[in-house]
Amino acid sequence: LKRTDASGWRLLLSSYQASVIACCGLLAQASPLKALDLFLREVPNAALAASSKRLLPMQASDSSVPGAAGREAQLEERCWGLAAGMLVQLLMRCPQASPHLVFQALQVALKLSPGSPFLLRCWAAMRLRQGSLAALRRDLDSSLSLQRPPSLSITAPGGCLDCFKVVLEAELASGEQCSMERLTALCEQAARGCAGASSFAGGALWAYYSATLLLKLQGARPGSSTATVGEKLWRVSVRAVRRHPLCKSLWLLQLAAWQGRAAWSGQEPDEEEVVDLVDTMESKQIFLRGDPLEAVA
Repeated sequence: LKRTDASGWRLLLSSYQASVIACCGLLAQASPLKALDLFLREVPNAALAASSKRLLPMQASDSSVPGAAGREAQLEERCWGLAAGMLVQLLMRCPQASPHLVFQALQVALKLSPGSPFLLRCWAAMRLRQGSLAALRRDLDSSLSLQRPPSLSITAPGGCLDCFKVVLEAELASGEQCSMERLTALCEQAARGCAGASSFAGGALWAYYSATLLLKLQGARPGSSTATVGEKLWRVSVRAVRRHPLCKSLWLLQLAAWQGRAAWSGQEPDEEEVVDLVDTMESKQIFLRGDPLEAVA
């Protein structure tokens, strides 16, 4: 069995890691704890140490070994990260595995693959079930380097938008404890970090920003705070279409922001405003199948 025969495919394990996971699966039926112990015995300390230095799984590791040996070390490191995610899935489906054991496996997996959206989503779900919102925020900020400068954070160009989406989902899932200030701060930091990103990544990020505010507005109770959120949503949607004028989803979110601002402020919708919006969209060859005014009416 070899540790580096995955041929560079990101979704394939080497024959050695595949055998380890198969043995863990057999052991987990009798003792999930022994399955985790087996995995920890097989993972090299070098893989854990190298992975802990990285911010994201797609970044290159700090391997000091040049040439083919360095590539093999990176390949083995990636395979162990993928195997750790499989182990977490295995233990989560095992009835005998206690939540504390799954939590331990998640800790190990996040060391091997710090920026995995799947692992971060599992971590957030467990923290929310425990009611540890403050700890969840601290863990996510630390794991995704959200307190670092934009050039070093997860929201930098080339960063993982799926991981950023996990942070937004976790905050929205906190219910009444959801912080509007934190949502805004996260999205603004991401917007600054993605200023030089591709149009596709930037458009997706601004869509996350607008959709997050829209969900917050829909789940809020009528009052002064909702009017503030509605106004904030409108300003964000205007900034979004200015940054990415050819992104149709952002224009549709601006139409939703126009409707939401009018509905929650208690004022009559400004029809001239939406007509100007539609005319601007058509001038950019972005067309709608229906009339927004008829949909609102």
